[in-house]
Amino acid sequence: MLDVQSLIAGIDIACKDPCEVPSPAVCAIVVCSISVEGCDVKREIIVRGEVNEPYRPSYLAKRELPLMLQAWERLLRKTKRARDVSFLVDGAGVAHPRGAGLACVFGEATGCTTVGVAKNWLCGSYTLPPEPQLPEGRARLRAEAARESALTREDSAEVMGAVLRPGKSARRLLFISPGWPPDLSVDDSVALVRRAITTHIAPEPLRLAHLAARNALRSL
Repeated sequence: MLDVQSLIAGIDIACKDPCEVPSPAVCAIVVCSISVEGCDVKREIIVRGEVNEPYRPSYLAKRELPLMLQAWERLLRKTKRARDVSFLVDGAGVAHPRGAGLACVFGEATGCTTVGVAKNWLCGSYTLPPEPQLPEGRARLRAEAARESALTREDSAEVMGAVLRPGKSARRLLFISPGWPPDLSVDDSVALVRRAITTHIAPEPLRLAHLAARNALRSL
């Protein structure tokens, strides 16, 4: 089981042009402590650089990993607890056509616990989770209300992840799968993502990392 008291970070990259290379880019890491009171940002890391590979679905690691590792190295220099941080990665874990997405590669490179939180379906089979019944005006209960279904391999019944539906829209799903270590379970991965969801559909550390990267990109 994961340590529920551990810090949770989101890591995300924003780039000027997904089609041209090299393209100016920013990687943001936002480390948070999350409790019933809300999300407390402990550290923010911003690294400016460029990506040198064009965007291709399922090949995100080749494009984004170098800049992500630069951000990780800076986090290591800033805090002694960096290796205890659990990362939510904007990309796939084992729910990937080749079984190892960006979350797996980043986790193996850093040794940190990682969970893939993809916004788009890459592979596998699933049924659409039911619409969550969120009490009116109680967005803070979104994590508890979120409904989920299993994401299984297309050629077997093996469960490789989960599809989480924190909001009413059937188009805003989270495709969750373990990244690193190899024995990280689907249940623990989902539990970590649920813990990181506060009042928005996206897990808060990942949402904040996305905003930080986009804001920093505007200054390039």
